[in-house]
Amino acid sequence: EYILAHVLGHKVFSLVSPLARNLTAEERTRVWELCEKRMDRMPIQYILGEWDFRNLNLTMRPPVFIPRPETEELVEHLWFHLQEDLYREEDDFDILEVGCGSGAISLSLLYEFPEAHCTAVDVTKEAVELTKHNAKRLSLNDRLEVKQMQFNTSVKFETKFDVIVSNPPYIWTQDMETLEQEIVGYENHCALHGGTDGMGLIRDIIHTGHRLLKPGGSVWLEVDPRHPDMIQTYLNNHLQYQLQLTGVYHDFNDRPRFCCLELLE
Repeated sequence: EYILAHVLGHKVFSLVSPLARNLTAEERTRVWELCEKRMDRMPIQYILGEWDFRNLNLTMRPPVFIPRPETEELVEHLWFHLQEDLYREEDDFDILEVGCGSGAISLSLLYEFPEAHCTAVDVTKEAVELTKHNAKRLSLNDRLEVKQMQFNTSVKFETKFDVIVSNPPYIWTQDMETLEQEIVGYENHCALHGGTDGMGLIRDIIHTGHRLLKPGGSVWLEVDPRHPDMIQTYLNNHLQYQLQLTGVYHDFNDRPRFCCLELLE
């Protein structure tokens, strides 16, 4: 249905009139070409070349990670947090996104908060290029800086941030082999695999958070349901990082998937 609607110039099949004309030969050929890609297990987002994320329509290209509905929930929780935080004196605020992929998180926040400025980083050239493309397409590039870099414990930035947000690679090594073919066959594995316990990049973010955040700043993470307890244990054993786990939020399947860590003052 998505493919047919796409060929006919609609987002969803329900918008196609039941009295619509028959497909032309060219349209039938195009539908079949796209259906063959789907039969090869290519994700529908790559086939259509676009996908909606909250209030935005984003260009999608393989092998850049496809944003999931759960990540929209992460942005929703952060949205409420920022709404409450905007009563402070400062007019502008700075956000760092680690692992930007298509730019979904940063661009959603820029769209919804005109006073926000974002720095988005990713290790892959493809993700950086796609984020820049989506930002320009949505006229949000004037408040966004995109960098290709390996985020680790030695990273440095010219500014400090009010918020660090990330949907990091958090899949455990043992779980990688259980992923569906649509994922392992097309999406970049470095956006998925988080190491033996899925905590590789999460630890780096925690390690650097205290020196990258402004006073009162916070870290927002999308994680595996096993991670909140592990993060709490890690923080208990590393008090020097000056972060406190202040919130664990559940996804629509009632799994603990989102963590808020706040900088101790």
